[in-house]
Amino acid sequence: MRQPALAPWEIHPALSEERLRDVARIVWDARASAARDARWTEGDGLWDIGCRAYVRTRHALVVASMSLDWLSTSPRSHRQFVFRVGGVPVRFYRGDPETGVAPERYAAATEVELASLQGAFALFDTPTPDAYFRLVVTTDPKGFPVRVSLAQVNAHGEIQNPWRIPPRPAESIPDIAHAREEAVPLPPPPVGDDVRRHRDDPRRSAERK
Repeated sequence: MRQPALAPWEIHPALSEERLRDVARIVWDARASAARDARWTEGDGLWDIGCRAYVRTRHALVVASMSLDWLSTSPRSHRQFVFRVGGVPVRFYRGDPETGVAPERYAAATEVELASLQGAFALFDTPTPDAYFRLVVTTDPKGFPVRVSLAQVNAHGEIQNPWRIPPRPAESIPDIAHAREEAVPLPPPPVGDDVRRHRDDPRRSAERK
């Protein structure tokens, strides 16, 4: 992959390498899961894997956003799914940034994406870029991921600043499926005279019977 003119965090500081590696790991795992479940002998193909991967990736990012305070998602149509890294909107698709051209439907920004992009760069006090952030998942012929990149795509579909995200070990990502389990509130421990009242409480005697 050609060297980008700018690293993501040089375009916006919210797009740190640490965050992008976490996002890439989530997206990678969802895509790999979809590819593993393909039943080629029963007629499945790349289209089926792609549909399954899209739904699983969207779900995984929504779940992850519940435990990562810098990650958020848009509730809008699933066909125009947008997630945000530190407020910066991003969409994802399967492709190869080396081709230099993105699919036509990813060259245009949604209304939600445009509003988020303007807000993110207004906070950074810089002009809003005229290109949009895309996470590009490159796969092998069986649909398994081989790399994940972040790039910008302008209104003509031209890919700019493609940056291959270094892989992160799966075990380094928190178990996001259980990260939001509700904690059970506990009363403060009895102290001093409270200990005696707690021990002599008639409700305690009833519980022991």
